[in-house]
Amino acid sequence: GLRNYFSLTKRFSSRLAVTVQEIPIFYAFSRSGTPNSDAAVNGTANAWFENRLYITPTVDITSKIVFSFPIMLWASRTREFASNVFNSNRWMMTAMIWPELTYAIAPKTWVGVSYYSDNFVNAKQDGFDFASGFSKGVGQLLLRQTL
Repeated sequence: GLRNYFSLTKRFSSRLAVTVQEIPIFYAFSRSGTPNSDAAVNGTANAWFENRLYITPTVDITSKIVFSFPIMLWASRTREFASNVFNSNRWMMTAMIWPELTYAIAPKTWVGVSYYSDNFVNAKQDGFDFASGFSKGVGQLLLRQTL
């Protein structure tokens, strides 16, 4: 895959900033999909293009405590694979969140907690399923070290 990031950050005040990232991704696979031995699920088509949009408001609660709330949206276009494969030659949508609260224990060291949701777009790709997106999410403890 070839991934390029285009980022723009706007600081609205000394404590509030919003970053918007546009991330087009082009894929190259040696085959159009991956077969599955399970008869009920007949494989997965490989993507050929993906476009991601991340919108991340960040609030500096104090000089050491920061809260960010990334909203991640993306659309993936899959290759033509097989007529019995759900995602063959389709646009597949994803909508997720990844809120994070961090505390600076040193100038280049942060600890914190975050939550990574699952996809809020339902499995049929025809609406939203927020209950499933939240319940399948994962809480995380983090340690961030910058060089």
